[in-house]
Amino acid sequence: MNTSVKITLAFLIFGVAWICFTDLISLSASNNNLKVYYEIQTFKGILFILLSAVLIFFVSRKLNNSIVRGNKDLTETNNQLAKMLEDKVNYQRKIAQAIINVQEAERKLLGEELHDNITQILATTKLYLGLAMEKPDMNEELIKKSSNNIVEVITELRNLSKSLTPPSLEDLGLIPSIEDLAHSFSQSKKINIDFNSVDFNEQWVSKEKKTVLYRIIQEQLNNIVRYTNAKYVTIALSNDEDRIIVTVWNDGIFRDARLASDNIGLENIRNRIELFNGFMELNYSGEEGATLKVEI
Repeated sequence: MNTSVKITLAFLIFGVAWICFTDLISLSASNNNLKVYYEIQTFKGILFILLSAVLIFFVSRKLNNSIVRGNKDLTETNNQLAKMLEDKVNYQRKIAQAIINVQEAERKLLGEELHDNITQILATTKLYLGLAMEKPDMNEELIKKSSNNIVEVITELRNLSKSLTPPSLEDLGLIPSIEDLAHSFSQSKKINIDFNSVDFNEQWVSKEKKTVLYRIIQEQLNNIVRYTNAKYVTIALSNDEDRIIVTVWNDGIFRDARLASDNIGLENIRNRIELFNGFMELNYSGEEGATLKVEI
């Protein structure tokens, strides 16, 4: 029953009750005297008008207060919705910027890999072949070195290609993909890697988060190889219904202490976890190694 119906019924009941009650009083008070009866009726009408006016005033005031409160609540709700919309737009902008930052950092890293490693090997190979043309007596040795360099370039390009196109996480699953990544690093970089995923349940993790987790671990392994002399690495992956935790520890010492907290790989990791409102913590204690903890 809405408010207007309730008010109408209230006035109707009040009017009927007033008529019945006051008529009984009028008849009793007039003692069958018509003059007195008419005077009472006139007084009753005036009193009814006054009481009705008072009732209308209070009801109207109550309704007006309800409308004011409703408008205030509506305004607050609209302000909250506007704030939520603004926050969502800002969050989308932040995600877009994070994606751009990751892409730019990865392009820069790819350029450095090509320039600092593959290009240098190819330049050395070209030098060997030039010397072989000038010194026939050294042909066999120089061609053998050139061949070895070409094999190394092929291996580097294969590893680089594999790092750019990770295995299908949907087909293999995240755990086998990380195990394959750890095995690859162990074989090519001569690092002992221990991976623990006993407390990890993959069914709670979306495809997008699996990709981010794989990339985070890959980035940190690259950091360890690029900037430290580590020989041992442990990777722990765990989760529950609310969060995912990745911990990567290594026993290495950074060649430049500044790189422990500021390098391209860590910037990539920061940008990736921002996509899921995550955070990271890095503890570096020199001879005791470094621990990266990421939570999303």
